Amino acid sequence: MTWTTPKTWNTGDPLTAGDMNIHIRDNLNALKSPPTALVTKVFSTDLTLTTSSWADIDPAFNLMLNTTGGDVLVGFNLSAGNGSGGVGGFNLRVDGVDVSSDTYGILRCDNVGITAISFTWLVTSLASGSHTFKLRWRTFSGTTIIAAGVLHQFWVREVS
Repeated sequence: MTWTTPKTWNTGDPLTAGDMNIHIRDNLNALKSPPTALVTKVFSTDLTLTTSSWADIDPAFNLMLNTTGGDVLVGFNLSAGNGSGGVGGFNLRVDGVDVSSDTYGILRCDNVGITAISFTWLVTSLASGSHTFKLRWRTFSGTTIIAAGVLHQFWVREVS
């Protein structure tokens, strides 16, 4: 369901079922069910990374979303950590551009053991159309690990 810019009513305009359906019912439905993409995945083996270059985590964590334009809320939950006291980072790429230019991306992960990590990020002012969201990672020292056998989730949802 798509959003329709509401009609500007003038005194004396007839109130028709068609107008009510388009401008009230359909717009309420659009607000109730905004464009959303979601992946939930359990890896059968640990994912490991030792490179210091940003890399896509897994093709499953590449999401496409058709938006009406505006803001998109993004989130992820992973069980990850670093071997040998290493340091890793996680970032979000939207339409080929990393949202954070910080060295560690959106989230720094420097924990010897596997732990639950997550972030929520608001991507603002996207044009209407199709957008690609990718979850990426990088290692600065040691080995960054995403644990097998655990539920991981990555999602995007238009919020305006």
